[in-house]
Amino acid sequence: MLGTIAALSVYPEVRQISLSAVRGTAVRVWHLLRPQDIVATAADLTPEVRALLDTIAYAEGTAGEGGYQTIYSYRYFSGYADHPRQIECAWSSGGWLCSDAAGRYQMLSTTFDYVAEPLGLVDFSPESQDLAAVELIRRCGMLDAIQNGEFDRTLVGIRSEWASLPGAGYGQPERDLEELREVYETRLAFYQRELERERSAALAEEEAQP
Repeated sequence: MLGTIAALSVYPEVRQISLSAVRGTAVRVWHLLRPQDIVATAADLTPEVRALLDTIAYAEGTAGEGGYQTIYSYRYFSGYADHPRQIECAWSSGGWLCSDAAGRYQMLSTTFDYVAEPLGLVDFSPESQDLAAVELIRRCGMLDAIQNGEFDRTLVGIRSEWASLPGAGYGQPERDLEELREVYETRLAFYQRELERERSAALAEEEAQP
């Protein structure tokens, strides 16, 4: 058994964490994560899109360490060569549910394949997972909506892709809209501050040039 798995905080830095640190209770109480504990996503996205991705991961229970390597039922896979395509079953809402959903956005292998080929994605790396999720949002017609700050409308538009979103209707536990809005607004403010700091630093560097 592998003793460690890779978890990303900010690309391209990779940190190794112990499996024991993310298994069992530490993962199953994911809903207790504070928004500031959410692992950051790719840098080449707008604050609005990055905050939405974090919100989806929070709803799916994969916002913390190890999220990019989580399989349905909170098991883990190693390596990013491809979607793990591993079916797992878990008891939910009075019955057994089986799925091969994996990664930070809990994508089925068929869903990932649907967007991976046209995007030219060659692996299941964190960056590929982010890009695939953004493409799903775009195909739902909600990319412009979230860019314009229409959070509630965006969730309605993408809930067919993520069973944990309010009103998805897949018979699985759904997160509360107000809770997700709070997560989104907190993460959006965080990314906006980061962007402003980057802009200020770039301006200061430019002004310092002779």
